Amino acid sequence: MIVVLIYGLNDLATACALRLYRSGFQPVLCAPSKKNDIHSLRNFSAVLTGGKKVIEEVEAMTIAYAQQFYELSDQSSDEKICKHVLEDRKICVINETEIKEINAIIRYFITADDVTDSISHVLSEFNGKFIMFSSDKSELHASYTISDDQDTLGKVLYPFLSIEEKNVRKNNDSENIYCVNAPIEGLFTADKLVNDIIIEKEIFGKINDIPILSPVSGKITGILRSGVLLEKKEAIIEIDQSKKNDGRIIPFRYFALAGGVLEAILFDQNLRKDN
Repeated sequence: MIVVLIYGLNDLATACALRLYRSGFQPVLCAPSKKNDIHSLRNFSAVLTGGKKVIEEVEAMTIAYAQQFYELSDQSSDEKICKHVLEDRKICVINETEIKEINAIIRYFITADDVTDSISHVLSEFNGKFIMFSSDKSELHASYTISDDQDTLGKVLYPFLSIEEKNVRKNNDSENIYCVNAPIEGLFTADKLVNDIIIEKEIFGKINDIPILSPVSGKITGILRSGVLLEKKEAIIEIDQSKKNDGRIIPFRYFALAGGVLEAILFDQNLRKDN
């Protein structure tokens, strides 16, 4: 069993989990302590509210849900429950406090989201291989780094290869994508759905019954679900002004990055065989 811990539940983490799962690896997703995700419709972040979620016929479930689902004893350790989920060919979702419990079975650690200070100490004790995403060769302190630069998207930046100097150009699709952040904190109620067309100054939701207007026209490619408690400046909606993208589908660039992860792990596995 080759267990790969992926830190995050966002689009990138989900793409990595799906690609590794289909390649025969056992992905474990670690949920950051704080995250409301405007793309929960298409990624595994929704597992935190429902206990499980199925994407493209791949099922993910939390430790708590798995314990009830498999009718395991209350004395069952997190490691035992996690192994049970993985052996049943499902993806296990843990929280930051549960990493220590399964640390012994993790072979690779992928940072698909911003790593918080709360798990920095846990990571310092990790003995496996780190995989990160970057376009800056000065950050090649991980075991393997996957390029997130537009020109070399998904390329494995092996430490033994020279990296060509060039101007970094991020592929963040920011030209047509507009993200609205919460002007105040409070309870959010959505009046629109993903893939709805919205026009400028139209109401898309409310915070504490205060209407929030769209600053632009376009297609909604991400929006928080109703009933979420927001912090000020937290992302609440994403609008694609080109109206070309489907908000229910993870963008292809994340699967390109996930392909780099798969290549790096397969390369590392071959190194182990040779040695």
